[in-house]
Amino acid sequence: MGFDMEKFDKVAATAAAGMGWAVEVEKCDQSITAPAIMCHMFYDAPGGLIHRTRFWLGYRFTEEGKPELCLPPNVSVPVPAVQGLARHNVKEYTRWRDFLPRIYRELGPGLYC
Repeated sequence: MGFDMEKFDKVAATAAAGMGWAVEVEKCDQSITAPAIMCHMFYDAPGGLIHRTRFWLGYRFTEEGKPELCLPPNVSVPVPAVQGLARHNVKEYTRWRDFLPRIYRELGPGLYC
């Protein structure tokens, strides 16, 4: 992802990144999909964490690990795919507050080993 790892510990608690697909709000077999690179960043804060996420819709990683726009010229990510990603995020992120502490209580610090 290009982070300066010498500065990383001073900025973020952790990060998760990868590549996936944005899909329409009402997904079906004929749904339009769009490639996406995403990055979650978690920052220490009093009482918990601050979570920030960035998406690069229409991009994928090349075999060399470089981001690449893979949409044809003058083509944009379809609005329904963007709306589907937004809906997914609200559903997923609002549940983290409930299940992440339970997972940590069950697995504890050994989770990171």
